[in-house]
Amino acid sequence: MVYLLKAAGAGIPEACHNLGAIELSKKGDQTDKNPSNRSYGYAKEWFQVAAEGGFGLSMLNLASICKSQGQTEEGLKWLERAEALPEVRDEAIKLRSSFVTE
Repeated sequence: MVYLLKAAGAGIPEACHNLGAIELSKKGDQTDKNPSNRSYGYAKEWFQVAAEGGFGLSMLNLASICKSQGQTEEGLKWLERAEALPEVRDEAIKLRSSFVTE
């Protein structure tokens, strides 16, 4: 964990994403099952740092978190950026369809 924190501190987007994923897994056992009431804590912050660094998977996670918190426009902004990345384009398009249908 120490090296992961050092890598994230050095601005490595993948490390920031991994810290976000770890934090998100800690939040998985919250008693309030309503996603809009869920506190994502540092997970959202780490995903945002990674997404701003161009890490596509974090853009997808951030879009999902934003959607669950009722921040649809913010989520769509991250999906638009993700769609520009070949490695996550298909998944971003699928996720966008869930924004439109709900």
